[in-house]
Formats: sequence, structure tokens, C-alpha cells
Amino acid sequence: EGDFKDGLPHGSGKKQWSTGEIYIGEWQNGLRHGKGDCTYKGGAKYSGSGKGVESIDGNIYEGDFKDGLPHGSGKKQWSTGEIYIGEWQNGLRHGKGDCTYKGGAKYSGSGKGVESIDGNIYEGDFKDG
Repeated sequence: EGDFKDGLPHGSGKKQWSTGEIYIGEWQNGLRHGKGDCTYKGGAKYSGSGKGVESIDGNIYEGDFKDGLPHGSGKKQWSTGEIYIGEWQNGLRHGKGDCTYKGGAKYSGSGKGVESIDGNIYEGDFKDG
């Protein structure tokens, strides 16, 4: 419910997901953008401007958003237990950051990282994810 432009939420509005999450705030081209309040399953709440908490497939991202994607500084915790705190660009890890893996292994760096993909480990240079 709220304002729409070209069939997408745009302006002020409210959305409730099947997970129980509720967002009331500003939208741009169908994406959360700007000031808003979010209430999560279990009662946790976030209120702010240009930042937010996003729950996607059991993974939690808290930090800066741009055009509905993690962008700037943020923290993401995957359902696997992996945690990354650092810089993001267009929804992908990009730049300086710290990663803690399931089991406690850690990586800290800039422009390089260790990525766990489908149980495989990649260590080396990263750009755009």
C-alpha cells in the first residue's frame, strides 16, 4: 500500500512480507530507499535514513544501501555462520573488510579476500564480489 510509479512502489509506502517483516518508509523504483522503519520477525526494529537491515534467505545485512543493494559500509551474516564487515559496492563485497568463517578462521584485507562458495575456498584478488 502506498505510492506507485510505473507499477512499482515509489514515494511513501508500506510492505509486509510472508516472513512477517514490515517496512514503512520511502521507496524508489520498487526498492527501499531513504528514510524508513522496519520491524522483523521476532520484534527487532530498525529506523533510519539511507541505512537499513535486510533479511534475504536467512542471511542478514545491516548497513548502507543504494538502489536497494548493499553499498558503502555494512555487515552481513550468512545462515552458514560466515560474517563479513567492510565495504560493499552494488551488492557485492568490494574493498577493505574483515571476514570470519564458520569454525573461526579469519581474513582481513583490502581488495583481496577469501570466498567460500558451495564449500570451496577461493583466496585471491576480488573486484565486484
